[in-house]
Amino acid sequence: MHGIVAPNLDRLARELVVQEAALAQCWKHGGRAFMADQGEILPDDQAIAEVTSLLVPGSTRR
Repeated sequence: MHGIVAPNLDRLARELVVQEAALAQCWKHGGRAFMADQGEILPDDQAIAEVTSLLVPGSTRR
C-alpha cells in the first residue's frame, strides 16, 4: 500500500472509529494519507495517535 487519497475524512469513513482504524492500518504498512481539504494527515497528529493506540492492536504512539 502506498497510501490513501480521499476528498475529506468523512468520505474516507463516516464513523470516527473506522477513520482512525483505516489511517492506523495505512501508517502501519508505511503508507501516507492525503485529504483534499486538509493535505497530508500525519501519523504524529496527537489526537489521532491517542485514539489509534487504544483502538488498533500493535499500533504505537509517535
